[in-house]
Amino acid sequence: MKRLVISGFIFLLILLIGAPVQARILIPLADLEITEFTEEVGLIWNGSEEIVIQKLILEADSSGYILDLMPLPAEPVFNDDQDDKIFSVTREGFINRQRGFAHPDYFFEPPQEYQSLELVDQELLHGSETDYIIGAINEFLAASDQNSIEITDAQLEILEDYLINNIEYFHLRLIDIPDELASRTDSWQFDSDLLYYPLEANLNSSSYFTSIQTSPHLDFYDYQSVDFEHYIPPRLTRPDVLREIDPELSAFFDTVLLYTFFWELNL
Repeated sequence: MKRLVISGFIFLLILLIGAPVQARILIPLADLEITEFTEEVGLIWNGSEEIVIQKLILEADSSGYILDLMPLPAEPVFNDDQDDKIFSVTREGFINRQRGFAHPDYFFEPPQEYQSLELVDQELLHGSETDYIIGAINEFLAASDQNSIEITDAQLEILEDYLINNIEYFHLRLIDIPDELASRTDSWQFDSDLLYYPLEANLNSSSYFTSIQTSPHLDFYDYQSVDFEHYIPPRLTRPDVLREIDPELSAFFDTVLLYTFFWELNL
């Protein structure tokens, strides 16, 4: 697939200034404004490896492209064929085992149908030196005959913050967005000693997280349960629920004692 890269990538580094090191960046390209941004995130973690399932739901005032940068703590395996069963299956499980705990109204709503956000192109950058990252960005731009960019001291500081925190992988995605509500679901798998997801983005958003893990304690990168607005304590997850999400998930864990969490984060 031919790489399509917009010279506006320079704005990605500018928008990073002042953001937490775990922030991911979504950049509308051309004359495009995102009017709605929601994400559902499934985190499947066995204590040393993690699977992230991300469902983006976007609406814009016109069709066009967005550039999405996802910083990751280890080399990922990317899967753009992943479905979103984790959200519907685990919510049904919460409903069936309420135990007096109130659940959000949207738990009881049927899944909504969306138009598709199309993945146009992607690139994985990896490096532990700022000079290498800068060169890779410029090669990325040169592939579509775009000019090189000048990296300021402030932008260098942001790149170094990522590297100091051992975040050395950057997955870039160019996504085609229609002028109506649309979604796509993607998945990454990588090594991780902590439950990881780059929580904050440069857009106002609503995020809904489901986590399946071996521990009843939330060991999230830079966040704790008190930081979320709506939180459902961990529930034991039956093996048949896991198989309904994905029959291969049982092999991902070395125990049948698994816990499911749910929480919201509104930014």
